[in-house]
Amino acid sequence: MNAKINGSIAGTNAIMLRIAPPWHRSWYAYAMYLVLLLLAVYLIRRWQIVALKKQKKNLLVKEQNSLRQQAEKHKEKIMMLEQERQQAEYDQVKQQLRNKTVELANKAKDNEDKNRLLLLLKEKFNLIQDDDPCLSKLRLGEIRRLLDSYLKVDDKTFEIQMDELHQEFFKKLKDKFLGLSNNDLRLCAYLRVGLNSKEIADILNIQPSSSYISRSRLRKKLNLKPEEDLYDFLNTI
Repeated sequence: MNAKINGSIAGTNAIMLRIAPPWHRSWYAYAMYLVLLLLAVYLIRRWQIVALKKQKKNLLVKEQNSLRQQAEKHKEKIMMLEQERQQAEYDQVKQQLRNKTVELANKAKDNEDKNRLLLLLKEKFNLIQDDDPCLSKLRLGEIRRLLDSYLKVDDKTFEIQMDELHQEFFKKLKDKFLGLSNNDLRLCAYLRVGLNSKEIADILNIQPSSSYISRSRLRKKLNLKPEEDLYDFLNTI
């Protein structure tokens, strides 16, 4: 640069000017960029970690829900199978009870037929005793006592067997309804195991109409309303 002093030109001096770069190119700007970059990387990494944990948690919850649903279905299936097994056992026991009741009833029917025959024989022996004085009265008396004993034993045996087969049922009926006879108890047992009126009539050697009458009388003794079902009522005792 030249300067003019008192009409004369002075010597040339060199002046160096240093111009600072813009702020976005300064070292502290670069430092800030680096910090921001590192912060962005950290935040992205942090977000990825949180997202991964959340995804794992969601998967875990989903898997737990799936296992819980499977466990509930398995439990329901087990309960259903158990109910089916119990129902099958109940049906089997009920069928066995029905078969045994029918068996005893048929035996009682056979015994009644035998008893009729024995009574007829007893009457015949009485006639023989009256008509033939040559026969020993002592011998006829022994035969008569033997027949009487047989009649009582057969009837008593059937009652004992029926009482043993339906012991708890008969006890509850007697406790609730004091006016029930032995025939009423037997009829209750027949109805409870599912025998219909015709089957009961065949067992008791009576007409089906008589069986209906017996059922009607039994309903009155049990204080049942017209809309109440006799079979259902007996199976709740």
